[in-house]
Amino acid sequence: MSTAESPLEPDAMGQVETGGVAMHPIDQKRMESLLAAERRTLEMIASGASLTDILEDLCSTIDAQSPDIISTVLLMDPDGKRLWPGAGPRVPSGYTEAIAPVTIGPCIGSCGTAAFRKEPVFVSDIASDPLWAVYRDVALSHGLRAAWSQPLLSRSHEVLGTFCMYYVEPGSPSAADLQLIEGAANIVVIAIEGERSQAALKEAFEEIRQSEARLRKIIDTIPTIAWCGRPDGTKEFFNQRWHDYTGLSPEEAHGWGWKVAIHPDDLEKLADKWFAFVDCGEAGEVEARVRRFDGQYRWFLFRAEPLRDDRGNIVNWYGTDTDIEDRKQAEEKLRQDEMELRQITDAIAQTIMVLEPDGTAVYANQSMLDFSGLTMEAVMAPDFRTRFFHPEDVERLRDERRQALSIGLAFENEQRARRKDGPYRWFLIQYKPLRNEQGQILRWYATGTDIEDRKQAEERMRSENLALREEVDRASMFEEIVGSSEALHTVLRQVARVAPMDSTVLILGETGTGKELIARAIHKRSNRAARAFIRVNCAAIPPSLLASELFGHEKGAFTGATGRRLGRFESANGGTIFLDEIGDLPAETQIALLRVLQESEFERVGSSQPISVDVRVVAATNRDLRAAVCCGHIS
Repeated sequence: MSTAESPLEPDAMGQVETGGVAMHPIDQKRMESLLAAERRTLEMIASGASLTDILEDLCSTIDAQSPDIISTVLLMDPDGKRLWPGAGPRVPSGYTEAIAPVTIGPCIGSCGTAAFRKEPVFVSDIASDPLWAVYRDVALSHGLRAAWSQPLLSRSHEVLGTFCMYYVEPGSPSAADLQLIEGAANIVVIAIEGERSQAALKEAFEEIRQSEARLRKIIDTIPTIAWCGRPDGTKEFFNQRWHDYTGLSPEEAHGWGWKVAIHPDDLEKLADKWFAFVDCGEAGEVEARVRRFDGQYRWFLFRAEPLRDDRGNIVNWYGTDTDIEDRKQAEEKLRQDEMELRQITDAIAQTIMVLEPDGTAVYANQSMLDFSGLTMEAVMAPDFRTRFFHPEDVERLRDERRQALSIGLAFENEQRARRKDGPYRWFLIQYKPLRNEQGQILRWYATGTDIEDRKQAEERMRSENLALREEVDRASMFEEIVGSSEALHTVLRQVARVAPMDSTVLILGETGTGKELIARAIHKRSNRAARAFIRVNCAAIPPSLLASELFGHEKGAFTGATGRRLGRFESANGGTIFLDEIGDLPAETQIALLRVLQESEFERVGSSQPISVDVRVVAATNRDLRAAVCCGHIS
């Protein structure tokens, strides 16, 4: 037996030493044939030839080198325990049938042992070598005497099979034989791994094909339109739902053909948006109308998302088109309802505001804007309340309003709101919350009702009641004028003539002659008889307080002014004021009185805001005013 543990290497002269015997140089013709066989094997692999055909062709090429060579390839069974004949055009058929399959083991012929050891095994004489004890008789009966086996090892050192060369005469391999068998084994390994790669590639392609088919089926089944685009924005795929919806074939929709399905009014906007997405490489969405196969257009939401490779380059665009026609119709209906509701609220004379849960304004009706002269933006500004409501009311109601909003129950308060031309008017502000199904406040609705006239009527009523109470305290408030003298009749005739007029009246007379009764008579015979008659004794009021008494004062106007007070002129608005002892009126008060007589307006002490009044003035004095003026006693 002759067994090689490793391939033999030629020396510098191209010879190989084995057991001290010089081998012949490597046969150049065999090397050329081996290289040709390798090229042909690669060509057959590339052309898709079967592994059996490749191996048969290789063995035929090796056998052609010498009539004594019988080459064969045994392939590893998937169980890793047996070898099966893979090729051997010159191997006797009876021998192949007798030994197949070859068990892998340490003493199972040359091939079984080589596969077991994973190294070459060379048997120079089968008749005497113990490795062939199992198959010796079969081999000898078919004329086989020498067997050289090379294990076929993959890159990962996995045994793929063996390559064997049989000889009809005993003998050991030469250097050329070693080169031939090793080269042939390498080619067989290339063929096996190539076939495996081709099979794996086919299997991968088939798996990809099946996966793509499943994916396309899923994409065609999902209840939305889906598509795929190239990096330049052209479309290369639409799912079946898109084709069913539009009625366009894949050929018609390919590239930019899909644009024919877009509404002409929306096409430019959609194209601009789509190119913007492509240019910036960012995901986006846009709405447009798409034509259905029957010609009807419906609104769709287009969403696009880029797919990038490991370097960040866009490989494809993927997108979906979602039918939003029902949503658009609902939005349009909502807009119309909102517009109608706004028209209704704008037509209401009351001021209406919509507030956030924290009280911030988000909307005001037209009545509110017309009254305030503010824009919607100004109404929604943070400083709106301080600009619109009276500062005293803002301060007075700040904590009360904040607490009421936090409690979440309907409430109301009275505040003065500034009209666009400057004056403040009293409003009743009523707040009502809007809640969702969970009871959370979504909005506050605040309505404002102008109660300025009511407030003034109440103030007049209070003033008149006060005056009446003062007069009730005084006897003879309603006593009649009694007398029959000609002088009295003359006076009463004068009263009858002057009473219907609305002019200012001056009554002159000595103390105790009934000047106030004449003033009351003028009032009762006038058109103001149903309104207040306010009496002021100018001589009985300290000069420093007379202006406040007549015209009223604001809070803090002077020491002790703890609140606003209406003056007698304001209390007499619509009625008559009787200024008794007018001759004792201080000069500074005379100026304010002159303004009332000429302009019918005055200002409260401590205020620069003019107040208009409609008051008839009846004055009385026991002094000779003309003489006093001439003497300089009256300014």
